[in-house]
Amino acid sequence: MTRQRVFRDLNDLLGCHDDMELVRRFRFPRVSISKITELRANYLNFTERSYAASPHLQVCVGLQFFASGTFQIFCGDGINVSQASVSRYIRDVSLGLQAIYLQFVSLPGGFKRVEVKNKFYEIAHFPGVVGLVDGTHTRIQRPSEDEADYINRHFYHSINIQAICQPDGMFSDVLVHFPGSVPDSRIWKISGVGMHVENTILIEEHILGDSCT
Repeated sequence: MTRQRVFRDLNDLLGCHDDMELVRRFRFPRVSISKITELRANYLNFTERSYAASPHLQVCVGLQFFASGTFQIFCGDGINVSQASVSRYIRDVSLGLQAIYLQFVSLPGGFKRVEVKNKFYEIAHFPGVVGLVDGTHTRIQRPSEDEADYINRHFYHSINIQAICQPDGMFSDVLVHFPGSVPDSRIWKISGVGMHVENTILIEEHILGDSCT
């Protein structure tokens, strides 16, 4: 099989699987992957060579890595993507998503804020809720520097991620800067969103979370 044929097959990745399988692999259905690719067009370093991986494939490589921390699915499928290419696609997709992050992830304001409070009230009859906050530990490989900082209270290496969600499950803030040893309470106190909420939230409004440890 020629190099050009290999890339033509893998570039049809979206056409090879239904939405259920795409969500299992990449956490997104076909229409969402296409939308992400479209949004990323101004940021990703897509090549125009006839044998280059398509923009869709580059995005899928990035999404699959984010979903599982590995690209074993691609190896299992026999897709001829080198480690160097995988690393480049993950880097480009990461930088691109970071560039458009604030277009989609932000605390609600104006009419949207009222809508969020109404939806939370419909769920639990708790008035004035504008978000739910919690922390989650994402396991990482043992770092080569400052290892002890990344060992959490469950005794594995992690990044402690703070996230605020809306009633439909959409994120309105995500913070991924802190190693696993930093407790949720400290992250909240020194986070930009924590200080922003203290300065802007109304007295009858709330961001709910469990007790921080």
